[in-house]
Amino acid sequence: MSEMENAIQQEMPPLPPQMHSPRNVGIVRGIEWLADGMRLFGANAAAWIGICVVGFVMMLALGILNVIPGAGLLIGIFTYVWIGGLMIGCRDADQGAELKLNHLFAGFQHRLDTLVLLGIINQILSVVIMLAVVGPLYWDILMGNEWTPNPQTIIEDVVLPMLIAFSLLLPLMMCTWFAPALIVLQNKPVIEAMKLSFIGCARNVLPFLLYGVVQLVAAIVAALPFFLGLLVFIPMLYGSIYAAYKDIFLHQPA
Repeated sequence: MSEMENAIQQEMPPLPPQMHSPRNVGIVRGIEWLADGMRLFGANAAAWIGICVVGFVMMLALGILNVIPGAGLLIGIFTYVWIGGLMIGCRDADQGAELKLNHLFAGFQHRLDTLVLLGIINQILSVVIMLAVVGPLYWDILMGNEWTPNPQTIIEDVVLPMLIAFSLLLPLMMCTWFAPALIVLQNKPVIEAMKLSFIGCARNVLPFLLYGVVQLVAAIVAALPFFLGLLVFIPMLYGSIYAAYKDIFLHQPA
């Protein structure tokens, strides 16, 4: 093989691993995903902490922009770009490569347009759902209609609409949970990635229930010592998303 062919081969991106139809896994895998996420953190602790610190600083800086109308929506749109970059970092670390701070921005260099489109779709649907469910109450208040808070009105006008909103936002979350990984690691188009993500979550309700409960407890514990535990919890969370993606989508069929 000539030197030119070698150079071209080195410049080509690696082929994505073979993906199979999303499978159902045992309930205990919900805990094992978090354990796998902790393993990825332990192997690259310094890099993960650096990524978290930079991420926190960026969040504080971007939080100032919230005073600008529409800035919050823009931040939400680019959230999946950063998540996509972290999925690439998890993949590289899992394969023995070094996790670097640059992985936080890898999504800006790989499938940026698709990740941004995912963010746009998520933001539009989220806003539509919230406006449809909770909007009427705010509209009445803006129009000067009297609203007297009491146990009955709070349940009817606040608690019940929020429960409905959550029930509608949950399927959207299922559509976007694995979508960044499927976009950057499998080169899937946005709609197909969202569809596969939903199927992967729907086929694993019990593991995700256990995963969510343990994750909630871990988040509470992480927040206790002046939120310093988040430097471990956040890398574990993203590592667990990658671990679940591998377990559900990259399994070897029997």
